Amino acid sequence: MATNASSGPVRRNTTLKILQSTKNIGFAAGICFLINGMTGPGLVQTTAMYQSAGWILPTFCYILFAVVSGMSVLFIMEAMQKIPGNKHFQGVVEYATLFNFYFDKPLHITSQFLLYGALMSNAVQCIVLVAQSIDNMLVDIFKFSWGVSWSLKSIVVHQSGQGPSPFNDYMILTLGLLVVLAFTIPFLFLSLGDNINLQFVFAILSGVIVLVWLGLSARMIVLRGFEQQLEQNVPLFSLSGVGNVMGPVLLNLAFTQVVPSWVNLKRADVKPHTTITTSLYIATALYILVGFFPAVAFSNVSDSIIPPLTTPQPGFPASAVIAKISAYAYTLIMLLPGIPVFMVVQYDNFCQNQIMGKTLSGFMCFVLPWIAVAAIPLQTSGVIFGLFLNWTSAIFVSAANFILPFLVYLRCHQFRKKYEESRGSFSRDAWGHLARTII
Repeated sequence: MATNASSGPVRRNTTLKILQSTKNIGFAAGICFLINGMTGPGLVQTTAMYQSAGWILPTFCYILFAVVSGMSVLFIMEAMQKIPGNKHFQGVVEYATLFNFYFDKPLHITSQFLLYGALMSNAVQCIVLVAQSIDNMLVDIFKFSWGVSWSLKSIVVHQSGQGPSPFNDYMILTLGLLVVLAFTIPFLFLSLGDNINLQFVFAILSGVIVLVWLGLSARMIVLRGFEQQLEQNVPLFSLSGVGNVMGPVLLNLAFTQVVPSWVNLKRADVKPHTTITTSLYIATALYILVGFFPAVAFSNVSDSIIPPLTTPQPGFPASAVIAKISAYAYTLIMLLPGIPVFMVVQYDNFCQNQIMGKTLSGFMCFVLPWIAVAAIPLQTSGVIFGLFLNWTSAIFVSAANFILPFLVYLRCHQFRKKYEESRGSFSRDAWGHLARTII
């Protein structure tokens, strides 16, 4: 049931009673959680963007959209504070709860639908990429991986294929997917607070991976000369690559959807604005560094930075092994931990707003994404996977992270104005009654 801020409370009392929880996430863990939310699958594609569009436009867009994303987050946090009794974030207000509180039922349901699409599409994306990486890792190490195709045939592969997966058929199930499932299940039994605390460890390891990539890039730049490499590989500006910049940059920095869940769990002494600003600075710097320096160091990066990194460098054949280890670690450390977080955040949104029962909520959040991975040939078809990413990003991620926060920000101010006026009117009536009584 929704709460309509303009026509009067429907379930507001119920909503406010739910605003109680333990808050124990510190400053460092919060920053790590937010950075991990911004530096996912898009990180390895940044290098190709710099080579195709030049270095000025992507750098400018990352800085610009970091500001836009920060404003979107501030809109959401202010809407959380405008709820009576939550000025200092002492309650628990999930993303969809804002729409339950401020809007009527249709828009509340719409916001839940868009949030679900954004979070689950991110989860599916991570599941597919991690499963592909694990299948390739199994082939590299053990010369073996197994799966079941759409035609229900058991397929065994012994070498990597031409695409992102070692399998050439459309697959329902692979050994890599089963490994991802096995690693994810234990995290689903943890609270979101426990998952966020683990993000601190993953963020440190992610930093090590980025340093390895930058170190290998720096070595190639030193060997071949910075000016020569820059002139050869990275133009100042290229009109032909403009179309590849705006969408990916905007969506890479889209993390508003998970911010309310972090705010609900942060300690009272953690300043949210400082945490958000610091996280955006670090994430934006990571994107620019991983985009620019590998683009200067390596030629003809078509999609991901991983293939050029795993090519042996002159005089340093071990570089290929180091890069391959870091590439596998990237998917396991930077992508795998995000899967349970996306699922738990959506589950909490469903449960707090009583959209459906806990059993159905659990199925929608913890089971359906895996069915989608098996039912849609995302694991082995790069074309279908690309279409899935483009459409879900355009429809769900952009709406949940940039459009809905602006709408709820405008509505919360309308609500607060009426709320303050009603309190002032009540206060004047009360004082008038008291004066008449005394006289």
